This record gives sequence, structure tokens and C-alpha cells, in this order.
Amino acid sequence: MKKKHILTKILLCFLMAVLFIPSTSQTANAAVNRKQPTKATLTSAKATSYNKVSLKWKKSKNITSYAVYYKASNSKKWVKIANVSSKKTGYTHKSSKKYPLKQGKTYQYRIRGYNKNAKGSKKWGKYSSTKKVKIPKKAAAKPTEAPKPTVAPKPTVTPKPTAVPKPTAAPKPTVTPIPKPTAIPKPTQIPQPTKPVQPAKPTATPIPKPTAIPKPTEAPKPTAVPQPTKAPQPTATPRPTATPAPTATPKPVKVSGITLSKTSLTMTANGQTASLTATVNPDNAANKNITWSSSDSSVVTVVNGTVTAIANGTADITATAADGSGVSAKCNVTVRVPNNITTISLEGGKSKILSIWAEDYSDSINVNNVTFKYTGLNDNFEVIPTGSGNEWIGINIKAHKKGTVNIFAIHNGNTIKQWTVNVTSDWQEYLGYVSWKKTVENQIWTNNMALKDKLDAAQNYIKTHFKYENGAPEYIYAYSEGIADCFTASHFFGDFAKDAGAQVKYVSTYTGKMHDYIGHAVSDGGHVFNRVLLDGQWVNYDAQPPLS
Repeated sequence: MKKKHILTKILLCFLMAVLFIPSTSQTANAAVNRKQPTKATLTSAKATSYNKVSLKWKKSKNITSYAVYYKASNSKKWVKIANVSSKKTGYTHKSSKKYPLKQGKTYQYRIRGYNKNAKGSKKWGKYSSTKKVKIPKKAAAKPTEAPKPTVAPKPTVTPKPTAVPKPTAAPKPTVTPIPKPTAIPKPTQIPQPTKPVQPAKPTATPIPKPTAIPKPTEAPKPTAVPQPTKAPQPTATPRPTATPAPTATPKPVKVSGITLSKTSLTMTANGQTASLTATVNPDNAANKNITWSSSDSSVVTVVNGTVTAIANGTADITATAADGSGVSAKCNVTVRVPNNITTISLEGGKSKILSIWAEDYSDSINVNNVTFKYTGLNDNFEVIPTGSGNEWIGINIKAHKKGTVNIFAIHNGNTIKQWTVNVTSDWQEYLGYVSWKKTVENQIWTNNMALKDKLDAAQNYIKTHFKYENGAPEYIYAYSEGIADCFTASHFFGDFAKDAGAQVKYVSTYTGKMHDYIGHAVSDGGHVFNRVLLDGQWVNYDAQPPLS
């Protein structure tokens, strides 16, 4: 019995081991979930018929599944149509009511891999490049050729019946012609008597004309006596030339018309600008200067043709000729800022990341071109840029003291997102740090000190008034404890340098890269120190206290 009891225990232990030891696939999946998926590579996308598209891709690493997306080329929104196992490297998209394929239309496809852990969270890889596919039109069915009709045999020609002979017409009676009466002959005319022959007239002999008597030769006329030469007349005194009348000065040419580059304009973001140009006619106008004006400067303003959006509404921008002709031209401007404002409340000392994701805008924006703008920022909180890759970008804000700040995300000049951040309370630890820093500056600086002397004094104060301790607390607490490591000392010195009006950077010895924020230099690893721009050159400052 004891042996059977021992064997039962051994069997139970074996079963427990089998049940609770994770399988190789589970271990592998856990390892996958700890790694970043590699970028997916879509190799081909082809339409195999009017309602099917075949996709092929290369296998990605560190994933559990692929997500397949598609959209019409004229659409901005991507639609996920399938999740495919990581073991497969292809998928066929069949047209359906939910994910249709229209004949003759062009579609785009892309994929990306992800791994999913036991808790259901996903780590996404990068999107593949897109492939375009044009869906062919369904071929029209060929009509079934109708059978040729069977040629019917020609009917036998029935012989025509013999024509019945027409009855012989009765002979017409012969008409005896009545003879015409003989014409009575006319009486013979009486012959006329013959005329007597007239004698011929005698031919007249022409009488010869008498020969003309020659005229006697005329005696030569005597040569005419030449007239005496006339005495020359005196030359007339020339009249004085008349003085020409002065030419009238032409009047200056006035402006007859003005043409603007745009007659209407729509603006979608506060602070957005647009340029208008005015063309003056005629070309030889004496004064081509233009004056610009806005009918409502609370909506838009204009300076030398540059229009700036202020608030939602409409207004006319007018370009008027400056020569007094009264000629002008107008451009109607509409400001329509979308209602995309998010209000956030944040306690002093708390932080929050504000982000822009490309997929929220159907990938129609490039997040690397997004910038952040602030209004009302007065030491209310610290701003640290963050974000990575091409999928998102953001800023990390940490509230310092009570107040309201507006933050704008701007893409290519347009506001695509706005946050209104209300800091509801003061961060007392931070205000205590600021008060300490101002007290030290009043002790070590004077008004007539040069910038380099102020920086040297700040570095010397940190080195002599703090003790080195590896892993010292954050600057906001370390100042009151009198301890600092390289990170804390660099933060102290950076704030002193900014108060002195210097341009300061944070540098890691591992990379040598200069950063605007100490957190970025810390993430590079290694020892951190400062660089300050002095007389056009970057000068190193290392305020870390000496090692004890």
C-alpha cells in the first residue's frame, strides 16, 4: 500500500509539472511580446478577378499576427479588413458588403505586424509600403449563337392554268368616206404691159483742176533789237520767324483698374497667413501704389497684401489705388477654424503627454512636420518634446504653478489640434526651488558682471556647496538636501545659465550630441554636462561636485 501511495504522489507531481510548466510556444510568445516587431514588407498585390485581390508579403519577426488594411485611392481613411496569423504570408481579399471592391476602381493596400501578450495588449510594428491595385471590369458574357435556320425546300411550282382565249371582237362596220367637192378654179390674171427700155445715161468727163500759182518768196524779217537788261530788284528783307506756342504738359495717367490674385479665400486656423498680390492697369499709370484695408480686423488683418486669420467670421480685404482715382478691388475672406479644442485640468507637480497620431488623420499628415505653439506660457509648466518614428509626435508637460495655457499643434501652417490646459494648483516644491535659485543668484551675481563671470560663479557655487552622491534625487528636492550627481548639477547649472540669458545645451559623454532638454541627454547614457554659447563658440561647463 505504501508503494502504491508513493507511486500516486509521483504521478500527481508529474501531472502538476506538465500542467504548470509553460510550453515552448508560450515561452516563445512571451519572448516575442518583449521585442519590437520588425517592419512589414508587402511584396505584391494583384487583382485575380473583378472581385478578388491577392496579397503576398515577406515574413516579419517578433509578431503574432498581421493586420491588413485597404482604402480606395480617392479616400483618406484606411480600413482594417483582416487579422492574419503570423504563420501565413498571404491573404485574398474577396469583395463583400462590408469591404467592397468596385469594378474599374483603384485601391491601396498595406499591412503591419503586431504581437499580442497574454493580457491582450499589442505592440505594433511599422506599416509596410502601399501597393495599388486596379479592379478589372467583369467581362460581358458572349451571347449564345442562334442555330442557323434550316433551308426549307423550294415549293414545287404549280403549272399556270391555260389562259382562256378572249372572244373575237366583232368586226367594225366599214365607213364609206364622203368625197370632198371639187374646188372651183380661179380665173386667169390679165397680163400687164411690158415697160419701155430707158436709154443709158452718158458718162460725164471730169474737168481738170487748174494748177496752183506759186506764192512769191517772202522777204526776210529784220532781226529783233534786243531789249535792254532790267536792273536787278533789291532783295526783300526776310520777315522774322514766329515764336512757336509752348507745348501743353500732359496730365498724369490715372489707374483705371486693379486685379487681385484671389477674389475669395478660406482660412482654417488662427494665425494662418495668405498672400494677395494686386496688378494695376494701365502699365503706364503714374502712381501704382496700393493701400490695403480689412473690413473687420477682429476676423482678419492685412499688411502689404499679407492676410492673417484672427477668429472665425468673414471680412473683405480691399486694395485701393493711392492716386486718388478711387479704383479698388476686393477679396472676400472666410475664417473657419474647426472645433477641435480639448480642455485639460492638471494639478501642480503632475505631468501629461499631449500627442498627435498619424492614424487619427488617416495618415494624411506627416507627424515630423508638426510643431507646437504656446500662448500664455509664463513658467506655468515645463515642456519636453517627445514622440518617435513616423506614427506619432507629442510633448510632455509638467505643471509648475496655477494658470491657463493654450497649446496648438500646427501642421504646414494649419492648426490641427488645440489644448487648453488649466493648472489648478501650485507645485509648492517647485516654487521653493525657484525661490532658492533666485536667492543664490542675488548672492553670487551683480548687475555689472559679464556673462562669463556669472556662469563661472554659478559653476563654482554648485561645486562648493553640494556634495556628490550617486543617484541623488530630482533637482526639485536635491537643492534642500545639499547633494547632487551629474544629472542634478547639470539641471542646476542649466537653470542658472538660462536666468543669465545664455543659450545652454545638455550633452552626454556617450554620444557627444547637444540637446535642448536634459532628459534627452540623460537617455543617451553616460556622464552629463553643459555647453554654453559664448562669443560664437560652445564652451563646456561641468558643475558636478568633486567625488568624495
